[in-house]
Amino acid sequence: MTHSELADVRALHERLKALDLENEALKRELQSLQDAGDDTSASGQGRSYTAPREAQDVVSGLYLGDKPETDEDRADVYRRVTAARIRDLRLRLLGAEDGPRNASESSAGRPDFYVDLETDLNAPESVIAAALRAARCGERRPFPPPHDESRETAPLDGDPRPVTALEAAVLRRSQVLLGAPGSGKTTLLGFIATALAIGDSRGLGAWPRAERDDLPVFVFLGDYAAWVGTHGSTIKAGASLLWSYLLHDIRERNLGFAADSLNGALERGSLVLLLDALDEVPSKLLPMVRESIEDWARHHAGSRILVTCRALTYQQPERQLSAENFPKTTLLPFDTRRIDRFVDDWHGQDSGGARTAKSPAIRQAGSLRRMVRKPDLRQLASNPMLLALMALVHGIHGELPDARAQLYEEAVGALLWGGERDDRSDAPGLTDLLHEAGRKRSDLIGLLEQTAFEICAEAEAAWDSGFEEQSYSAGIGEQDLITALRHLHPQGHLDWAQTIADALKLHAGLLVESQPGSFSFVHRSFREYLTGAHLAHRLDYPERAAALVAQLSIWGDTILQAVGFLVHNQREVERPLLLAAQLCPAQAPSDELGWRKVWLAGEVLLEIGLSRTRDTEQGNRLLERVSHRLAALVERGALQTRERARAGDILGVIRDGRFDRSRFHMPALFRGTREKAIGLVAVPPGTFVMGSREDDSEAERDELGNPPAQAIGYRYWIARYPVTVGEIAAFVRAGGYETAEWWTETGLAWHGAKDRHVPDGWSDQVIFSNRPVIGVSWFEAMAYARWLDGQLRRRTEHIPADYLIRLPTEAEWEKAAGGSRGRRHAWGDHWEDGRANVAECVGRQATVGMFPAGETPSGIQDMCGNVWEWCLTEYRPYPYLSDDGRNALDTGARRALRGGSWLQGPHHARNASRLALAPERTRKDVGFRLVLSVMKSPV
Repeated sequence: MTHSELADVRALHERLKALDLENEALKRELQSLQDAGDDTSASGQGRSYTAPREAQDVVSGLYLGDKPETDEDRADVYRRVTAARIRDLRLRLLGAEDGPRNASESSAGRPDFYVDLETDLNAPESVIAAALRAARCGERRPFPPPHDESRETAPLDGDPRPVTALEAAVLRRSQVLLGAPGSGKTTLLGFIATALAIGDSRGLGAWPRAERDDLPVFVFLGDYAAWVGTHGSTIKAGASLLWSYLLHDIRERNLGFAADSLNGALERGSLVLLLDALDEVPSKLLPMVRESIEDWARHHAGSRILVTCRALTYQQPERQLSAENFPKTTLLPFDTRRIDRFVDDWHGQDSGGARTAKSPAIRQAGSLRRMVRKPDLRQLASNPMLLALMALVHGIHGELPDARAQLYEEAVGALLWGGERDDRSDAPGLTDLLHEAGRKRSDLIGLLEQTAFEICAEAEAAWDSGFEEQSYSAGIGEQDLITALRHLHPQGHLDWAQTIADALKLHAGLLVESQPGSFSFVHRSFREYLTGAHLAHRLDYPERAAALVAQLSIWGDTILQAVGFLVHNQREVERPLLLAAQLCPAQAPSDELGWRKVWLAGEVLLEIGLSRTRDTEQGNRLLERVSHRLAALVERGALQTRERARAGDILGVIRDGRFDRSRFHMPALFRGTREKAIGLVAVPPGTFVMGSREDDSEAERDELGNPPAQAIGYRYWIARYPVTVGEIAAFVRAGGYETAEWWTETGLAWHGAKDRHVPDGWSDQVIFSNRPVIGVSWFEAMAYARWLDGQLRRRTEHIPADYLIRLPTEAEWEKAAGGSRGRRHAWGDHWEDGRANVAECVGRQATVGMFPAGETPSGIQDMCGNVWEWCLTEYRPYPYLSDDGRNALDTGARRALRGGSWLQGPHHARNASRLALAPERTRKDVGFRLVLSVMKSPV
C-alpha cells in the first residue's frame, strides 16, 4: 500500500469517527439497517467463496466496502471480515503480511496451517470414536462418558490417548480451555472461527456436518471488559449485556447490517461463541462478565461456547465458571512429533509441490528441528507461541538464541522492522521515519516498553478499584499512541506521529488494532516482555518486582521476563539474585502469599540459570534455601494444585533435597527428617481385605471373589513413593539397559528385539527428576528392581538374606494401601477432591508426595492416582491363592497394575481397582513402586 493510499485509508477511517455529529448519524443509519433487516438464513450451504489473500475492503478488522444488498451477502461479508481479521492477526504474529517467512507461497497463511493440540482429556480410541459419532449425529452427551455398570471396564479397554483440542471442542459444547501463556488458546479459537467463516471442511475435521455453516463470533474478553467498565451500568446485566456488546462490536466495524444474521443464528442455535482470555478481565468486572457468560449458557442451552483462560489464573475461585456448564479442558505442550509437524508446516513441506532433499525448505526445516532439540531450547519449543517465534527468528538469522528473553528481543525486531525488507512502496519505512526525526530504533522500542508498562499498570488499577468513576481500556487508544509518538519528534509533528502509527498498524506486526481506534500487542506475552524490559531498567527492580507479586495474575510473567532481560540481554545477575532473596527470605512463609513468593523465587533461579546462580556463594546459599522451601511447599500441600505441581517441577530441576543423588537418587528426607530406611515404610503382618464386597455399588467384576479376609504372615517394607525419574536415571547411567544379568529371560529377549536403552518419552521425562517414571514395561521394572537390589547389597546395606528388592504382589500392594480393615482409598472410605492426582487435576504425572492429604496413615504417598503401578502378580480372576503360581516371574502372561492414574477419574483410584497389561506394554500413565519383601512370596 502506497503512502497516498495509507493517507486515504486514514482519512476514511477518521471520517467514520472524528466528528461527533457525523459519527452519531452514522450509528443511527447502521442501527436503522439492523432494525429494517429481514430474518436471514445463515446456512451458507454451498458457499463458493474462499477468504481472499488480499481483502481490499477490510483494514484492521474494519469493513470499508459497499453495503450488501441481500441477506446472504450480509452474512457472507460478516464471515469474510471475521476471517480476514483473524488471519491478519495470525500473520502479523508470524511476522509477515503474506505468510511465514521462507515458507512456500502455497502454505503461507493457509487456514489449515495449524497443528492440533492435545488436551488433558484421555480415553481409549473406541470411546473417543463413539463419542464423536454421536456428536456428528446431533446427540449431546457428557464427555468423558459417566461410569456405569453397563460399561464397567470401558475406560480401560485399550490404551487411552489424548483427545485433541478440536475433538474436545466438538465433544464439549461449552467448556473452559486452559493453558499456559502461549499454549495455543487464542490460535485454537481463531482457527475454529476462520474454518467456520470460510467453510473449510478439511480444517474442521470431526466437526458435525450439520454445524459446519454455523456463524462464529470471536470476542477478546479484555475488550469486552473495557466496554462493560464504561457501559455496564446502563445496560441490563446477564446475557443481554453480552449481546449488547456483540452489536456494539459489529457496528464499530461497520457491520451493523449483519445484526440480523447474528440474531437468526442465535435463535437457531447455530451461533458459536468464542470468548478469549478470561484472565484479561479485571477482578472488579469479573462478576458482571462471568454472569453474562453463565446467563448466556442458561438462555441458549446447547449452543457452543468456548472460553479460554490461563491455567494458573483460573485457579482463583472467583474467576471460575460453573463446572456443570463449563467443564475444564487443559491444552498440553507440544510433544516432539507435534514440534516436527509444526516445523514441516511452517516450511510448507506438506502443502504440495515438489520437494527434494536439497531444497531450501527441507534444509531449513531440518536445521530448525535440530536446533530446537538442544537441551536449552527443548522446553521452549514445547510452547506453540515460542516455537513460532523460533521459526520466525530462525528464518531470518539461520540460528536461534539460547534463552527466552533473547528470543523475544529478536522477535520484537522481526515484527517491527521485518516488513521493511519486503515493502515495495515508495512510503518511508519505520527506520527512515525515525532517522528523519533524529531517532534510533531503540527510541521507539523504549516508547513501546513504556506503553506496555502503562497498560499493565492500568490493568492493575482496574484489578484493585471499581469502575464507577473511571473507564478501563484493554489496550492503548490510537490518539494516545500518536500523542506519545509525538514526543519522539523534535518539533512534535502530529503528521509524523500519525505516519508512524499508520506504519505500526499496517506494516509492523507488533501492534494490532484489536478494536477500531484501539491498539494492543499482537500477543500478551510481547506486552509482558516489553513491560519486563521497562521494569528491568529501574534500579529498584528487586523491591518493585517483589511488591508486584500480590497481583501475580498480572505481573507474574512480566517479573520473569524482566529477569530474563537482565540476565540474557544485559548480562546482569546481581539484581535478579536480590529479587530471589527477597521472595524467599530467611524466615519461613506464614501465609499463601509467602508460599507463592517461594514458588516465584524458584522460577527466578531457573530464569537466571543454575550454573550462573552457583557462581557465587550468595547464589549457592540462596539455591539451598529455595530448594528447602520448595520441598516444604510440596510436602505441606500449599497453594492450589496446579501451582504446587509447577513448584514441584521447579524443585525437581533445581535439586529435590528429599532424594540423595549419591545414593541412586533414593529418598533421604521426609518432611525435614532423615529417612531411616531409604524411603521404605514397614507393613506389619496380619489380616487384611483384598478386593471388593459383593454389596459394594462401585465394585467391578474383577474385584470380586476373594474371602472376607486374607492374611500376610510376614513383615515387609514398601516404598514411600513410586520410583522416580531420577532413580531410573541412575539405572540408565550405570548401564542397566546394557547389562544382561538384571533382566529376566523373556525380558532380555524383548529388550534385545526392541534395542531399547531408555523408557518411552525419556527426553521429556528426564528434566523432572522427582516425577514418577512412566513409559516403562514390566520387564524394565523388574530389571531395575534387580539392579537396585544388587547395588544396595554391594554397599552393605542391611538387607536380610531371605529378603530382596522387587515388585510388590497384588496382595502386598493392597494391604499397604488399605490397611487391615480395607479402606476404600488410601486415606479412608470417602472420596475427597485434592487428595490424589486423577483426571482433570494436574493433567499429567505429578511430583511425588505433593498430595499429603492422600497419604496412608503410615505415610505412604501416591497410592491412589498419579500412575498405575506394576505388580509382580499375573492377572487372574479371584480368589487370590497363595500357591497357584500367579507370582511366577517368566511366564509372559499379563500382569496386574494397581492404584489408578492421572488419566482416570476417582472410580479407579480405589485400593481394589485392577488393571491388566501384557508385560511388554508401556503407557504414559504406568509406573511402579518397589517393596523389600521375602524372596519367594507365599502370597
